[in-house]
Amino acid sequence: MSSSTRQVLVCLSRTCKKDGAAGVLAVLKREAIADVEILESGCMGQCGLGPMVLIVPDLCYYWRATPITAQKIVEGLR
Repeated sequence: MSSSTRQVLVCLSRTCKKDGAAGVLAVLKREAIADVEILESGCMGQCGLGPMVLIVPDLCYYWRATPITAQKIVEGLR
């Protein structure tokens, strides 16, 4: 990862997946955001608060993310 690149990690572990993480990931992947990599991740240790999204290197967490949250994340990264 270069210093100008951000990564958006979406937990697809069991609980987050059950709570709709795949829909969140789909919205994020659908959008083309320059210098932002969208990745699936394993458990972030926040079970019960998911779906979890983490933006690196900002260390900005989103919990109970929805597709609407994902769209707002996209808007904030542009």
